[in-house]
Amino acid sequence: DWYGGIVGGTVNEWDWNYPSKTVINSTPNGLQCWMTAPFSNYANNSNSAMYSPCFDMSQVANPQISFIMRFVTEATNDALVLESSTNGGTTWARVDSLNTAGNYNNVLATGAFAGPKWSGNNTTWRQYSFVIPTLGLQSSVQFRFHFISNATVNNEGFAIDSIVIID
Repeated sequence: DWYGGIVGGTVNEWDWNYPSKTVINSTPNGLQCWMTAPFSNYANNSNSAMYSPCFDMSQVANPQISFIMRFVTEATNDALVLESSTNGGTTWARVDSLNTAGNYNNVLATGAFAGPKWSGNNTTWRQYSFVIPTLGLQSSVQFRFHFISNATVNNEGFAIDSIVIID
């Protein structure tokens, strides 16, 4: 099962819950989705992640991860990236760090993360897909959606649903 956790700081923003915010107010697939701070805006200085279980991809040559997401954040300064680990979470690497698939909407080097990253507004549910051949044939792969906010301006945050990993 996926789970939320603290990367730095003291607040775990992630929860599986019912979207009921002004913009993030529904999910197209079922009643619940993964969200940052489901009942309020996310906190200032947040540094948390939504973690996947470990996947055995030793028989998968060309894996792909896809999901739907919508978000409302302070542009550039508060951001989310998709990361992967093949060593039990000891180290993490950005998935598609060159943004070759064009999934990330912000490539600026300033803010919580240097680009590419998701930041600003995407107020409708949109599907994102990454082909990740570098993770193929690995026996232990874990993903995390890593969110960081700065000390000013907070908003509704991120909502993620329908995560699928296929060959």
